[in-house]
Amino acid sequence: MSPKPVTIIGAGRAGKRALMLLTELGFQRISVVDPDSAALEALPYKATTIVGDGVGWLSQKAGEENRGEWIVPTLPVHLVYQWLMAVLGDRARPAQVPPEAVAGLPGLAGTPDHGFTLSLARGLCPPDCDERKGCAWTRAQPHSLPQALSLRSGRWPLELVRSRALAPGLGGFPWSALDRLKNNLESRQGRVMVATACRCHGVIHALELNQGGDHGIQD
Repeated sequence: MSPKPVTIIGAGRAGKRALMLLTELGFQRISVVDPDSAALEALPYKATTIVGDGVGWLSQKAGEENRGEWIVPTLPVHLVYQWLMAVLGDRARPAQVPPEAVAGLPGLAGTPDHGFTLSLARGLCPPDCDERKGCAWTRAQPHSLPQALSLRSGRWPLELVRSRALAPGLGGFPWSALDRLKNNLESRQGRVMVATACRCHGVIHALELNQGGDHGIQD
């Protein structure tokens, strides 16, 4: 049995699938966060349930007790970016991702909140895809998506949270990645891009940092 604690953010269809996979793999310390108590009650496997908004819950949770915990996002939003905006408060505001900063990246598609999704896949991925064993879509690619993004970070300020496979078709990141991201931005100013990506898929947004909390900055 795995001692690794995992928190799933979202109790919808993807959250239920995540809970099933992790339970079947022997994870015992699993929590699920969702604002819908009925959705939590309908979970098909045992878990610690927390009624609340996932982003808000993450932004209020801090301390040494989180070390070693993994986060599995199953919401249709960029959880890392939303969390970062919540914890930085008036020190950050949403910004446009510079089009030239992402030009040429694979599978580029805009999101309603001025971000972009990215993908190396040229079609639907199987639900049991395991990036640790390779990927049919990426074998001919010179770089994984995190590598492609890191090549851009030399020219454009970019912070990347790497999503790791916890189960076939299921990724997450350690709480320490959030700590590191926040620490990296504590003294930064200006526009910074924030991306979350596994080997093949990712999402990227931008924010404008002003540690003085002045929202008068112009794009």
